[in-house]
Amino acid sequence: MSLRNFVDKARRYGVFQKEELHGFLITVFVLAVIFSFDEWGSTKFDVSEGFANLLLAVIIIFFSVLVHHVAQRVFALWYGFRPEHILWWQGLTFAGLIAVFTDGVVKLFPSSALMIHHLPTHRLGFYRYGPNFKTFASIAAVGPAANLVLAGVLRIVGEFVGLPAEFIAKAYFFNLVFAGFNALPIPPLDGSRVFYGSRLLYVFVFSAVVSYIVLSLLAGIRSFVLAAFVGGLCWLLFYIFFEHGWVS
Repeated sequence: MSLRNFVDKARRYGVFQKEELHGFLITVFVLAVIFSFDEWGSTKFDVSEGFANLLLAVIIIFFSVLVHHVAQRVFALWYGFRPEHILWWQGLTFAGLIAVFTDGVVKLFPSSALMIHHLPTHRLGFYRYGPNFKTFASIAAVGPAANLVLAGVLRIVGEFVGLPAEFIAKAYFFNLVFAGFNALPIPPLDGSRVFYGSRLLYVFVFSAVVSYIVLSLLAGIRSFVLAAFVGGLCWLLFYIFFEHGWVS
């Protein structure tokens, strides 16, 4: 596919539609409230401190969710599909209630569902012309991967340019947890799209995402290569013992 063709698709279908934009803004605000729910004063309720933390959460989550969506949109358009992000009201409502009932101790970050729509003209010449689960899985998997990359970049570039340590720590943590939540095989999260599209791809993606999160938070090891190695090893073991039929 030529770059000119991709630019044309991006211009026509890359921007958020009105309903998508509304869903995106609602998602950002609700997740920001959940993320900063227990930061309205260290010893007693403090409005100014709470609003400052809420504003910081909005900034972090706005760019984090935007990167997640944009990465998926770019790959969807590259494959000749029109992406659509749908607000997941049930997930946000459940996460909000959990935050209220636990006083912000338990924070869940389910957000939106990805859908792809066939663009017949732009799919000409592609193998498996129509929509298929494997392509859908590949597009969905890009979202969590983009958040992991953003977390790593923020950690390195943020310290280099002198961003506030609190901003870097919060942004890093949110992107890791957000990637982990989206990798879960719970419909309609990204993990479910990957799981139903390709079990082998899901094992690799989920293992790589979880290993990067665990190594980063528990051991301070931030290595995409090591995470990919763990993902590849889990992929191989799953293929040998399950997918290949060695275990009945």
